[in-house]
Amino acid sequence: MNKSANFAGTYYKTPQINLSWIIDSHMHIQCGYTCALPTLWAQNGLLNFLGDRKKVDFAASATAGGRIQGNPEYTIAKDILKEVKQTYVDPEYLIISSPYQPHVIEQPNRLASAEEYKNGLPLFTPMFVMTMDMEFAHLAGYEGSTIYHVGTYEWNETIPTGFSPITGTTTYKVVRKSETRYYFHLRENGAHPENKGEKVWLSAYEYNRFEKWYTQVKNTERACLENPWSMLPLYHYEPRRWRYFDDGNSNSSYKGGYSAFSDRSWCANDLSYGSWNYPFRKVSFSTTKEKNALFVGFKMYTPLGYKPLDPKCTHIEKFYSRCQQEKIPILAHCSPGGNTTHEAVFYKEYLSPLPRNRFEYKKKDKESYSEFFSENFVHPQAWKPVLDKYRNLKLCLAHFGGDEWQKGLEGSTSNKRSKSHWIRTLIEMIAAWDNQKGGPRYPNLYTDISCFNKKNFDTLKEILRYSVIEYPLIYNQIKRRVLFGTDWYLIRLVVGNPVLGGTTYKEFCTYSKSNLDSVSKTLWIRFTLINPYYFWGLDNEGMLDQLNSAFSDFATQKGDKKLMEQIKNGREQFRKLKNYIKKAEEYVQSVEDTYKPKFVTG
Repeated sequence: MNKSANFAGTYYKTPQINLSWIIDSHMHIQCGYTCALPTLWAQNGLLNFLGDRKKVDFAASATAGGRIQGNPEYTIAKDILKEVKQTYVDPEYLIISSPYQPHVIEQPNRLASAEEYKNGLPLFTPMFVMTMDMEFAHLAGYEGSTIYHVGTYEWNETIPTGFSPITGTTTYKVVRKSETRYYFHLRENGAHPENKGEKVWLSAYEYNRFEKWYTQVKNTERACLENPWSMLPLYHYEPRRWRYFDDGNSNSSYKGGYSAFSDRSWCANDLSYGSWNYPFRKVSFSTTKEKNALFVGFKMYTPLGYKPLDPKCTHIEKFYSRCQQEKIPILAHCSPGGNTTHEAVFYKEYLSPLPRNRFEYKKKDKESYSEFFSENFVHPQAWKPVLDKYRNLKLCLAHFGGDEWQKGLEGSTSNKRSKSHWIRTLIEMIAAWDNQKGGPRYPNLYTDISCFNKKNFDTLKEILRYSVIEYPLIYNQIKRRVLFGTDWYLIRLVVGNPVLGGTTYKEFCTYSKSNLDSVSKTLWIRFTLINPYYFWGLDNEGMLDQLNSAFSDFATQKGDKKLMEQIKNGREQFRKLKNYIKKAEEYVQSVEDTYKPKFVTG
């Protein structure tokens, strides 16, 4: 029996399952140039100091994550597939070895070895790709304005016109030059329009490098089509981009030049704006999907500057209502870390205008203004109004609080809880019970452990171990509502030492499984298979047929027989999954019913 040193543990008698899945529910391949410089500067003091994108790129080139993020999406996709192969196929690191390792059908008492996987036994590792639409991440985004504006930058340049050998002097003349560049406004406060602030011109390098949403969508589609079934993308829903009525009108001035469709959803040819319902055309199982719709849900990112249920986003309630009706999953960033609008400190002032000079309030109120933004725009409690109105909405509040776990625990031995109000709120929402209906209040609310570091796991393990014994009802809800995600390639940038390569995919999966196994041998199976199966709706044959059609059309156009075979095999794996998921559930339940873990502190 092959037992990896990294994943050594107790083996249980398992059903005869000959299909192995490990689902990564949260990762990235978007190019780093999709983030406007003001937003990028706000995340890191060093980046702010470096300023120009060319200097940022030079510094980033010293790190593995920095080198990855400078490429287009379809190139980054190749990088992650290499890391996945190193993680799951290398015999030394074969995660599936314990405990959910399939038996060989012909010899039911023997577990398949890592070498047999290398030689063709099925091991399926689909990843859900997060797209990031960050162009509206400021206050003026409410008005449909992007951070960057395009203009003509002019400057005087002195050039030599001649040289006199007699006098030994060079003559010069001043030439007026111009070129197209981006600029943005450095906002003075939250009460005044953005154009009252300083106009900051950016370099020609930034104009040539910045990647707009249209390009990211096309590149992501290409990456997923070239790697069928390995990558399943989410369409980023930015309500300030999709702010128009479906008949072409707007709350503000109407912009013409749209392409009309029979379902009355529309968008500009470059996806720069459109009706609130246009993105549903891109989702593979929506009722108005286009022919080769490839996306399998929506991504949302409220730290970029809007509330989950924002009255300034006129159509957002219709968006949630339709997602709930059509069972379209939404994954939303929900931790204090990550990309946040560079104007976060102005939102309190914007909502309750108190004109102040930008530098005066920064000295006194920056922390409280930032807390206001976090609590009202990002915190789990900010999502309660959404869930109270749309209780069956499929929603994953990602990152399970993130670094908030490092605040530790409080309370007595018999009444432990997280010190973080953020984490306590999220756990309470997941565990909330509706006595009248006799079930969870929010039955489709999930979270994930993407981007978790080892310190976060230390506290998470402790609270889970404690809950198994003291709060089994809460634990039973948590174990069913957590998804495994890596947040690759961001873990190469922010987890561990980025100069030394950050945290690789292999390292993240290794310590994640080890930590989960220390609580229960079944958590890895739940988080990487059972829970994502239900959250992402992988039993939806209509969605799977639509994806298969999109993949097949792409392969046929290319005349790629090898790709066609890969598509056929992938569709068959998904078909089998529906039959095997019940066996997996029976297995984990039998283990949980009989196995009482002996916890060791540390």
